[in-house]
Amino acid sequence: MGACMSASHFRHAGSRGVLVLGLDGAGATTILYQLVLGKRLETIPTLGLNQESVTVDGLELECWDIGGLDQVRTLWRQYSRDADAVIFVVDSSDVERLKLASTELASLYKGHSKRNSIQHDRPLLIFANKQDTPTAVSTQQVEKVLKVNYIHVDTFRIFPCSANNRESLMKGINWLVTELKGRSPVRPHGDA
Repeated sequence: MGACMSASHFRHAGSRGVLVLGLDGAGATTILYQLVLGKRLETIPTLGLNQESVTVDGLELECWDIGGLDQVRTLWRQYSRDADAVIFVVDSSDVERLKLASTELASLYKGHSKRNSIQHDRPLLIFANKQDTPTAVSTQQVEKVLKVNYIHVDTFRIFPCSANNRESLMKGINWLVTELKGRSPVRPHGDA
């Protein structure tokens, strides 16, 4: 089994696959569990994959939180072809790491084939996390550093948030659910 398993193995019929990505320490796992459990959990860097489901406005989201450590980021592309959407989490209080996040996000969307990159028509939700810290930059600054307008994605939104505040997360999730409801689901790779 191992790292070559496709995300289609984790999909329920009728659900939408959502990649939850971000550099280590950005808060992706904390956000995932805030959405699922409604409370903040202390987490450690994800070394592989956390898979959780959350239903919002009648739509089941199968969330695949793949670790953001340098060695684990290579898995991002493996799961990308089965994803209906991407949630990309950045630490908006660390501008230097935002530059690295920009590089990783761009590389996720530029591939040499459909097989190894996210398709441009899949919605991208960017959470500018840690807005509750005094050093956080604005969502406009996050957008500028990430250079989102230069990657090949048709639909994206950046939402300010704090992983400690579920309400701030739900604004972004509600936007994503609205986007997904207006689209046909991606057929998981390997389905007949």
